[in-house]
Amino acid sequence: MNTDERPDGTSGGAFREVTDGKGRVYRVGESDRDLLGHSRRLMVYLPWISMMAISVSEYAYGSAEDTLSEAHGWTQSNTFWILSVWVFFQAGVAFPAGWLRERGLLTARRAMFAGAALCLVGFVALSHPRGAGPHSAGPAKNPPAVKQYTPKEAVRTGVLPLMWLTVVLTAGVSIFGISFQVDFAEEVGFGPLVAASSMGIMSVINGVGRAVVGWLSDLWGRKRTLLFVIVVLGLAQFGVIWAGHARNEWLFLFFAFLSGFGGGAFYPMFAALTPDYFGENHNATNYGLVYSGKLVSGLFGGGLGSMVVDAWGYDGAYALAGGISMVAACIALMLRQPGHPEHGRRRPSSPVAGRAVVGGRS
Repeated sequence: MNTDERPDGTSGGAFREVTDGKGRVYRVGESDRDLLGHSRRLMVYLPWISMMAISVSEYAYGSAEDTLSEAHGWTQSNTFWILSVWVFFQAGVAFPAGWLRERGLLTARRAMFAGAALCLVGFVALSHPRGAGPHSAGPAKNPPAVKQYTPKEAVRTGVLPLMWLTVVLTAGVSIFGISFQVDFAEEVGFGPLVAASSMGIMSVINGVGRAVVGWLSDLWGRKRTLLFVIVVLGLAQFGVIWAGHARNEWLFLFFAFLSGFGGGAFYPMFAALTPDYFGENHNATNYGLVYSGKLVSGLFGGGLGSMVVDAWGYDGAYALAGGISMVAACIALMLRQPGHPEHGRRRPSSPVAGRAVVGGRS
């Protein structure tokens, strides 16, 4: 039995290391307080607080679009190309941050402090009448799960490219919905209260939905829940068109609810699927690659989305977004967990691997 020495010189709980048939190494015997010095709940509450703080800069932008246009004389395309730039860099930092983290060049603590500092610089720059500044995302998410495959093996399976493409399409629909919900509400004649409320509902449910689908995926499995979320997101786009033409404000708010739910809930599904499929050994890099699909979506959902609205109107743009979401659902159907037979049947697992697999249903 080994003991873990903490930075303060005290020893943590006794543990032993176990290696399974796939080379995955597990530390067994420690509690959360042995590892962290406090309950693991604190590591849920702290990210909640940081996410609540940073989300304002993303989800409030759609509501501020009219104000920015009037203040600076910008067109709709101008304002949403700026949003596209924000999303491009916010998603683009995920892969390099994960790569640096796994090579010990950038710890999670330093990455978070660097991201916070850059956000502060960005807000200060934006407060200048003629200034502008970039935002920064935190490091790639690294949820605890199994250790199974190396990055090269993950790419060879063909599943990572499929997941990346699904993120591109689904995130594009999500960004489009968040960006243009207020504008469409005003276009069909709804008052500013309904327009702002629809954005508020989308933002709140966008976050709450992520917790709900985590629970739901434990009951249904990851892939089935992901398909459900993407289909709901697609149908919500057609529902927004229907509610707009019907001039029904309550129906419009309901589909804004569904759009917000689908537009946020697919992110934790990909965060869980990546280590479920490829293990935790290189999960920061693997998930950074998957999340970087949002980089392409930023261009589609914001800047190119505004061009589609100019060319086809909101009806055509929302119909296109709904159709793209259905294509993403079809691609997600092809996802198969490496090392397991198709049709959801699994090979028998060893006792050690069985204890170590967390949420491995696909």
